[in-house]
Amino acid sequence: MLSYMNVAPGEVILSWTFPEYLRHLVTGSLLLYTHHKEAPIDQWKRVDIDGTAVKSYHLRQLHMGETYYVQIAPKLHDGRYATQYAENLEMVVDAVVMRRGNEQPRDPLDLSNPALPPRRRARHF
Repeated sequence: MLSYMNVAPGEVILSWTFPEYLRHLVTGSLLLYTHHKEAPIDQWKRVDIDGTAVKSYHLRQLHMGETYYVQIAPKLHDGRYATQYAENLEMVVDAVVMRRGNEQPRDPLDLSNPALPPRRRARHF
């Protein structure tokens, strides 16, 4: 499962899990994203993520109001990417401003903040 949460203007946090039956084979992840859905996959931005403990990634410097297309695929113990198990989503980068009454905006990444914005389920493409 792949989901995202807008956390600041032009920033999102992606979170994912792979199927239980794959977890013992996974040694990392391949994250691909673009705002041009029809672009060849080799033109998508690529992030190689090592380790099985990493289940989220903070994307920054995204364009506000743009729709992005994201794919996450597991990296297996033999170094191959299992693209047949890739998760895909479409996300819209929105602004997040958190306030209570007359307070200044709050940092949505501050986990002590009880008013975190809701995690959004994206449309899968």
